[in-house]
Amino acid sequence: MIFSASTEDIFGMGNSASSLAQVERDATILARKPGGIEFNYRGSGGYTSPGIIELVGIDKAVAEFGELMGLRISSRSSGLDYLAYELKRAAWRYSSQDRATADQLADAHSRIDGNLGGYTAYSVDPMASATQFPAGETPDLAMPEHRETDVRAIIDQSNGILTELDQNVRYGTQQVHKVVPALFTDEGWSPLEQIVAPLVGNWEELERAGECFQKAGTASEVAAETFKSGNAQLSRSWQGSAADAYQDYGLKLSNAMAWEGPIGRIAEAVLTATSEQAQAAASELLTYVNKKFQEEIIDKGIKKVLEKAVTSFIPGVGWLYTAVTTGKDMYDMGMALWNIYQEAEAMLDKIRTLVKDAQAVLDALENPQEAAANELNQRIDKVKGQIESATEKIELATDIAAAADITAVTNAPKENYIAPTGAPAWENS
Repeated sequence: MIFSASTEDIFGMGNSASSLAQVERDATILARKPGGIEFNYRGSGGYTSPGIIELVGIDKAVAEFGELMGLRISSRSSGLDYLAYELKRAAWRYSSQDRATADQLADAHSRIDGNLGGYTAYSVDPMASATQFPAGETPDLAMPEHRETDVRAIIDQSNGILTELDQNVRYGTQQVHKVVPALFTDEGWSPLEQIVAPLVGNWEELERAGECFQKAGTASEVAAETFKSGNAQLSRSWQGSAADAYQDYGLKLSNAMAWEGPIGRIAEAVLTATSEQAQAAASELLTYVNKKFQEEIIDKGIKKVLEKAVTSFIPGVGWLYTAVTTGKDMYDMGMALWNIYQEAEAMLDKIRTLVKDAQAVLDALENPQEAAANELNQRIDKVKGQIESATEKIELATDIAAAADITAVTNAPKENYIAPTGAPAWENS
């Protein structure tokens, strides 16, 4: 193509890139916000042991995911900032009537003002006739409101029966273990510590974190579309070797920006589904345990056996289990508690697996350059079954396909865009 350049359009695209850089900065801030969310209610309701969220470590995975997402988007913001600076300088360069002094003119109208609020401030004298490019959509980057989990209510409801029986069950299962070592452990089984405590945590905040990632990623994706649209408009008025190089750079940068959209939505879908399924499973578990303690322990009279055991303690002598050390009482008590324990543990494992699967997806998405596309798909497949809506499944499938194409990230510019100077700036392509 024969060289041609509209200084107004080039400078106008520089202005647009500056605005988009600010969008990316705001998206960076939101992507990192989940690192400050408190998911664990340590000490709430008298529970001091960590819950599943903390034990599995998904709170840390969320924070790490947000930090790395923020680093990528921050890099795009920095790239746009410098690209805007270079485009505006190029506009002044092309405004020169003398190509021999064009570079000096660009230098005279531009400067780097140093660090401003954590990012480099680039300054170029305005060009009055600069083209006004379409601003595109204004993304919602407000921090989502704090949420409370429904599981807390059912935990509170569960405390009645479980609190009343917890000490008796703990001591009773210690004695069952002495008679039948295969059942329970030396410490016995505490329903409060081993069923309720693991569930303590703000599951709803996982959804809030997911919304942060979705908003940040979508904002970057929207900014990419605006950037692409502007570059398409610019391609009609700036042609030649320098213009071709710019368009190639711009395409790679916009693709990397757009990739954050599906990544953020996948993270939200995974965290939302995990929260919903975990809360449903927790409710099911607590309802089951309450019901079984009522039916198998209280209604069948085993509670009285437990109480008799607990009140048979003689200081300096120990527990007198004359009523329950042999025979049917011991068997009934042991099997009733063991059956409840096994079922409760299986249901807890279901919740742990849900959280671990979600964490595995976040781990794969944290650094896509190290996660092959098939690995990404395999990990996401584990949680796709948790998505119930057919529409959401279709949308997720589309995002997964886009996220699996990691060339958008691997081909992202590693260096800032620099417009050519001297004779190359004016060459035909």
